[in-house]
Amino acid sequence: MSNVLIVAEQFAGTLRKASLSAVAAGKQLAQRTGGKLTVALLGKGIAAAAQELSSYGVTVLAADDAALEHPLAEAYAPVIARLAKEQGAAYVGAAATALGKDLLPRVAAKLEAGMAGDVLATGGDGAAVTFKRPMWAGNVLAEVELATAVKVFTVRPTEFAAAAKEGGGAVTA
Repeated sequence: MSNVLIVAEQFAGTLRKASLSAVAAGKQLAQRTGGKLTVALLGKGIAAAAQELSSYGVTVLAADDAALEHPLAEAYAPVIARLAKEQGAAYVGAAATALGKDLLPRVAAKLEAGMAGDVLATGGDGAAVTFKRPMWAGNVLAEVELATAVKVFTVRPTEFAAAAKEGGGAVTA
């Protein structure tokens, strides 16, 4: 059983569409590993975005603080790393956006975790989860397995269909 933490993005209190693809990838991974999916949302004035995100059937951890008003990896990384530890997350993921590509390597360093970027799909047999990702400027597609206890990844939003609203989620400040 491996818990999954997905980092969702918002801009000016509005949920970013790319985050829904990351949530869908997180749901797939949590279902496969038998773990629990939690979604982190950081910023200032994010109550409406957090509530909307919970309508996708996920538990949302909302960090609403003036220090998180601007989406900066330097401010977000320590918060995400702490949430990952508190949730016992074996997988930490986000959409491969400008913020995701800046933030998640910093989170991986703080968690001493391996990282796979621009993931196109997940695979593997049994308990072993692999990540399909492009390498060498996209000339090669590789299926990689991360050997660390915590695995960090970003997903290409175009490769995962956006999550569908299910209801039944909750928001925790």
